[in-house]
Amino acid sequence: MAEPATVRETTGVRRAANAALVVLFAVAIGLPCIATAFGIATGGLVGENHPPAPAPDWSAGIVAVRPQLAAWFDEHFGFRNLLVRGYGLFAFRVFGVSISRDVVPGRAGWLFYDADRILESRRGLLPFTQDELAAWQTRLEERRDWLAARGIRYVFAVAPEKSSIYAEHLPESLQPIGAPTRADQLLLWMRMHSTVPSLDFRPALGAAKSLDRLYHRTDTHWNDAGAFVAYREVETWLRAQFPAFQPLDPALFAREVRTGVAGDLAAMMAIAPFLTEDRIALVPKSPSPVEPAEPSAVMRTRRYPPNNDPKVFECPTGELGRAVIVHDSFFLAVQPWLARHFRRSVFLRSVFAPEVILDEKPEVVIEEMIERVLSRPDFLPASELAAYPLKR
Repeated sequence: MAEPATVRETTGVRRAANAALVVLFAVAIGLPCIATAFGIATGGLVGENHPPAPAPDWSAGIVAVRPQLAAWFDEHFGFRNLLVRGYGLFAFRVFGVSISRDVVPGRAGWLFYDADRILESRRGLLPFTQDELAAWQTRLEERRDWLAARGIRYVFAVAPEKSSIYAEHLPESLQPIGAPTRADQLLLWMRMHSTVPSLDFRPALGAAKSLDRLYHRTDTHWNDAGAFVAYREVETWLRAQFPAFQPLDPALFAREVRTGVAGDLAAMMAIAPFLTEDRIALVPKSPSPVEPAEPSAVMRTRRYPPNNDPKVFECPTGELGRAVIVHDSFFLAVQPWLARHFRRSVFLRSVFAPEVILDEKPEVVIEEMIERVLSRPDFLPASELAAYPLKR
């Protein structure tokens, strides 16, 4: 007996549905494999701040290759970057949380960096011991004395974290509790126990924040407005040391707001492409007289971290001679303004290099450190000065 038409139709629909499921399953399994083979959307994201895992060394033996293969596959499976970004966006938009343990979403769209126990220190829960403060004092005085013996002046500065200036935008559970931070302790200790000049940018930044936004919302760094406040503090110190010093007139720069992609904190959360940032920039109204110069042979003898090679500038209109500025990424924005004052200036990224200083023979060394380094366990500025004693 022939099957009723309705039964045949139902059977046909079921077979078509099953076939579609098989095709979808094959596509779901096959596409990631193809994407893995061709490296589509794989290899890690910029904000992850580490190089992608290398391909496994098959000659190392199965025991050694297994973890290498797992690490490589974790970052190189097909569409991996798209999935991470989708997960990051979903977590942030739906639950208001970060998929990066180093980033804390705050209020009104502000993001905060929380590596190196920054927020723990911000709340006064990570105090220095007196021995640690004395060790910092010894290290900074060692620098000051080594430079002074060569006729070079020295100043030390701490660039504050965004959470130190905009704590009101932190989540309620991470608000400061009134205890001193490590920056509070160190800068107070240096004022009371040492004659090393130490600059604290926080009072000036705190006073200026009512006039303009000083830090990026989605980036760990200050913007040009905040950097210029820090520059003015350095300027004040330089003017007291060198009568010839001529401060920059703020009228030389035009304030512009440029809308662009979000900053490094959003990148760490894998959501930078989905957010924008209004970046405040101070743009010179006329061309700067500063010109880049080639690093010296002495500078090239030292190995530097990737993308952190020394920068050298010359300025024929500079009112002062030479300077060496030891700094981190916060002083990249300050760099073009300081360089205008010196006929030759050398900027070293977080490397107090005695051989470079001896070769350059500067009038002044400016050393800036971001506040977070104070929170790193057992951290002290590196010293190589014993290898370069004063020649009698």
